[in-house]
Amino acid sequence: MKKIVMALFLVFLVSGCTITPVPDNLELEPRSDNQATVYVYTYKTGILNSGIDAPFVFDDVQLTKLNTGEYYKFLTNSGKHTFQFHPRGIFSKNVINIELKPSGTYFFRAVGGLTPYVYQIRDPEEIYDTYTKIKAGYYEYSEVD
Repeated sequence: MKKIVMALFLVFLVSGCTITPVPDNLELEPRSDNQATVYVYTYKTGILNSGIDAPFVFDDVQLTKLNTGEYYKFLTNSGKHTFQFHPRGIFSKNVINIELKPSGTYFFRAVGGLTPYVYQIRDPEEIYDTYTKIKAGYYEYSEVD
């Protein structure tokens, strides 16, 4: 009996260490060779920050307002761009300057509150997890409400 329990334990231990591969191209929708796909999202934080729709500004144009647990997706031309989240924040004016590559897919997480900021997600597993949650409806599209 001890051998069976030990064998099952080893099987679970080894199978728990597998890594989910990240697809090379997450986008299935067509886009031109010169465009990049950008996702920006906020974690679900419950009632924290839920009373404030924070503006997401791209190249000095407000594209949307994000609330807790929402995302926004858009296509843009490749090249140098500027991102801002909640530029009217009390203590922060977070600005990201980035060069988007043609046919690239980019993920940014926005965090609200008194010191709002946005940053690029680079970890492949986190990108895959976020993309899976978006496609499954875990995050709500920002223009729904």
